[in-house]
Amino acid sequence: RYTTSHPNDMTQGLIDAHRTVEKLMPFLHLPVQSGSDRVLQAMNRSHSRDSYLRILERVRARRADGYHELETLFAFVADGDTVTLEPGPLSLTITGPFAHGLSGEGDNLVTRAARAFADRFGVPVGGAFTLDKHLPVASGIGGGSADAAAA
Repeated sequence: RYTTSHPNDMTQGLIDAHRTVEKLMPFLHLPVQSGSDRVLQAMNRSHSRDSYLRILERVRARRADGYHELETLFAFVADGDTVTLEPGPLSLTITGPFAHGLSGEGDNLVTRAARAFADRFGVPVGGAFTLDKHLPVASGIGGGSADAAAA
């Protein structure tokens, strides 16, 4: 059954429907990707930290102590992507079973993260990255975000 919606689509009507429509799960999956607007923007997310918190306030009732109940699940997987870096000009080679779903240059999260790091800290951008892609592209399990963080 349906459990997840993009934060921009999380209307009060959808929240209420999760309580009353049998085809919907009686809970919501709201993936927290970052508590930083700067990081969310760098991840090309169109929602802000505050808009996400407003969703949580509507979904969960405020307790007597002023806090909201949240349930968090962390999953550790044995398989994952591997990012390696060698000296050289900025480049990206993508290998692995899910390499076909990504382009090797341009707008990849790994090269974007490397450029953002260089810009933020005033260092030359560079490095020959290899991304060995073992997680499905756009699967929602954080492979791309973790790849960018590793870069």
